[in-house]
Amino acid sequence: MYLTVCVMLQSAWSSDLKNNLQVFLSAALKSQGRPKLYNLFKRNSADTERERKLHDEQLKKMQTQLTRREQQSLQYQKRLSKIQVLFSVTTVGVTVWLLQLGQL
Repeated sequence: MYLTVCVMLQSAWSSDLKNNLQVFLSAALKSQGRPKLYNLFKRNSADTERERKLHDEQLKKMQTQLTRREQQSLQYQKRLSKIQVLFSVTTVGVTVWLLQLGQL
């Protein structure tokens, strides 16, 4: 008999508890809206997304600047190479001219 009463009370008790809990949670969640932690997370997510977009834009700008600077560097290296070749040709020419003057 004890087992039967316990089982009957247990099923009635658990269904009452479930109903009471559902009523309480629905009232509590309706009154507050979203939890503060959720709002903080969403706000931080929006800030993080905005910062990510800003960083992406800055990264693209820096990459284009880097590409331009690398192209300029290559141009300057070509100019330097031409100047060095011109200098060595001129130096050789002057040396030959001086040697020819010395032979006369």
